[in-house]
Amino acid sequence: MKYPETLTDEVLEIIWNCVEMCHAAYESTQEFEYLPLFKQYDDFWFVRGLGASLCVVLETPSRIYVAFRGTVLDSVTQIKSDISTHWIVEPSIGNVSTGVRQELDHIWPCLLQKVEELLYKKPRALYVTGHSLGGGMASLATARFLLHGIRKAELVFVPSGLLLFGAIRVGNSEYVQHIENLEIVASHDDSRIGIWRFKNGVDFITMFPPKIWGYASEGKTMYITPSGDFHLEPWSVKRLWWEFKGSYCWFRMLSRGLYDHRISQYKHKIEKLVEHRNTRTQEVKP
Repeated sequence: MKYPETLTDEVLEIIWNCVEMCHAAYESTQEFEYLPLFKQYDDFWFVRGLGASLCVVLETPSRIYVAFRGTVLDSVTQIKSDISTHWIVEPSIGNVSTGVRQELDHIWPCLLQKVEELLYKKPRALYVTGHSLGGGMASLATARFLLHGIRKAELVFVPSGLLLFGAIRVGNSEYVQHIENLEIVASHDDSRIGIWRFKNGVDFITMFPPKIWGYASEGKTMYITPSGDFHLEPWSVKRLWWEFKGSYCWFRMLSRGLYDHRISQYKHKIEKLVEHRNTRTQEVKP
């Protein structure tokens, strides 16, 4: 199994917790206390909005995680938000998708209040994550947390990392420039890992809305091949070859792309990487 050296044990632990939270966000809320991650840490909360908007906040001794649920297929509003390509101005941030902003606005006041409460109680690293539409909401929430921290001159609100799984694009180049200031503003933070966009196989949802309409992608792209290798910012021709092999033929791209978009597939491949790393660690021990 191949993976970049930047995936240290600590970074991989954060990635695993994030993808597990994204996967759990689709589960029934009554079942959360029985899930492994939430059995380990009792302090978690749900922030709900109108319709199907939902995020989960998890408190650990050294970190705060905020995970946004992706599209719920029986929610017409969320499906409309997914396919919305109209712009709206997000003050001091840039042009963003109307649909993503609408979904985040449903829960933002309550979410900000909860995160402020936890960080004032005990400052610690804040990690934001999401899948699909939830990835877009996580990105915009990170941009808002960043702006909130700058305006209040309190860097405790600046996220230490943003991890996106199969996420849609959110804004234009001005928006991307703003959110990538996260790397500069949080440079003092030893727990900073930056912005990661994970794309699994031929998950074409990550390419929507398209760049020709003015949208741009934030952060570094971690491409997961059909065989389960991890490559950071791979050469485009090589990536296209992997995608072709993953779908076997172009007319199967649609069905394969939807399959690769599932959060369960992201979790499965990251779990294999964690197991591989754990096995290697045990092998090198005397």
